[in-house]
Amino acid sequence: FLAHSMGGLVCRVMIERQPDLWDALVKRPNGRLVMLGTPNNGSHLIVQHLIGKAGTTRSIAKLDIQHSLQELLDVVATIPGALQLLPRPSSQFQDTAAKQATDYFDAAIWRDFKPKVRDRWFGDGIVATPDAAVLDSARELWTQDLKHNHISRHPERVCYVFGQDSKTACGIEQFTDSQGRDALRILETPFGDGSVTWKSGRLDNLLDNHWWMPVSHG
Repeated sequence: FLAHSMGGLVCRVMIERQPDLWDALVKRPNGRLVMLGTPNNGSHLIVQHLIGKAGTTRSIAKLDIQHSLQELLDVVATIPGALQLLPRPSSQFQDTAAKQATDYFDAAIWRDFKPKVRDRWFGDGIVATPDAAVLDSARELWTQDLKHNHISRHPERVCYVFGQDSKTACGIEQFTDSQGRDALRILETPFGDGSVTWKSGRLDNLLDNHWWMPVSHG
C-alpha cells in the first residue's frame, strides 16, 4: 500500500479492525505499507482551517460569491472526516510548539475561540463551532481504533516518508493585540511538510524506518 495523508490512517484502522487481512497482505512478496505525510497524531492545519486562517479556505471564500467564509466553515464543522484530523488531546500529544488547546474535541473550545479570532478582511469572530455530537464521533478515531501511537502488528513492514515545507501549523496561542483585545494566532514551524508536522507523523515503534523528501504535502 502507498498511503498519502489520511489514507495512512485508513490503513492503520484496517490493521486494527481486520488483522487477518493485514497478516495476509504482509505475507505477499514485498507486502508493506508506505505512509506519506500521514497525520498520525492529527494536524493543526485543521485548526487553522476551522478558525478561517488557512490559505485554501480563504481562497475558496474569495471565489465563492454566494457563500460567506462563515457559511463555508459551518459546512466543514459538520464533516466528521475533517474533524477526525484534529490533533489528539494534549494529554496524549503535544505538537511542535507545545502550545495548543487542551482538547479540540470539546465543543466549548470552539465557542471560546470565536470572540478571539480577529480578521481585518473577512470580519472578526468567524470560526467553525462544531456540535458536541459530531466532535464526539470524530474523537472515537483516537480513543478506539488509534488509541495507541504505534503499529500493533508487523511494524517492520511499515515505513514513513516525511516531506518538508517552510511553514507548517504546529500550535495556537492567545495574545493581546494592539488594541488590547484577546486574540489568537496559529504558530508555525519549518519542521513539517506544510500540513503535518514531523512530530505528528512519528509513530513510537517506527523510529528507524523512515525517510525524508524535500517536497511539500501536496
